[in-house]
Amino acid sequence: MVRIVKFGVMVVNDDINSFDHVIHTLQDVFSYDVTQAANCADLVHRKGGYVVKWFDNEQAALYVAQVLRSRGLTTKLIIDKSETIP
Repeated sequence: MVRIVKFGVMVVNDDINSFDHVIHTLQDVFSYDVTQAANCADLVHRKGGYVVKWFDNEQAALYVAQVLRSRGLTTKLIIDKSETIP
């Protein structure tokens, strides 16, 4: 059995950042177009948080989470461990 681990960077809804700030930050950091960034921001707002990007590498996810935090966003690291049959 093979274990697959993915690391997600979740942006958490807060009372500090505006909808527009979240959109512009996602565009800057991930080069998302305005529609993709707005959809992510909407999901963050409606669900209380949304994984805006998945990584295969924990260090990359931690780095991106730190970049988003440095721009004022609230983030959380999500670890997804799934098992697959060979």
